Amino acid sequence: MENLVLLCRRHHRLVHEEGFGVQAGQLGPINFTFDFTLPNGKIIPPCPESRFRGNFSELATRNRRLGLNITPKTPVPSWLGERMDYSIAVEGLLQRE
Repeated sequence: MENLVLLCRRHHRLVHEEGFGVQAGQLGPINFTFDFTLPNGKIIPPCPESRFRGNFSELATRNRRLGLNITPKTPVPSWLGERMDYSIAVEGLLQRE
């Protein structure tokens, strides 16, 4: 039981059928780390934590530095519930290229 890690169905299949690997390492008596490898044996680097765990003023400062002006009205949509016109959206994306 000490060397088990819970994987979703997709990642379990990658390990058992596609040649990806997982190796447990021990940090302490009950704490483990896991190294995941590509089929060629190269270690997949861990990704950074995606959730923000700092304080609000630190987050606001970071956003200002990035040029993000986030206000309480930012998540409020400006549309009135009409259906999306996919042809206009695709046309706009093609013009960006």
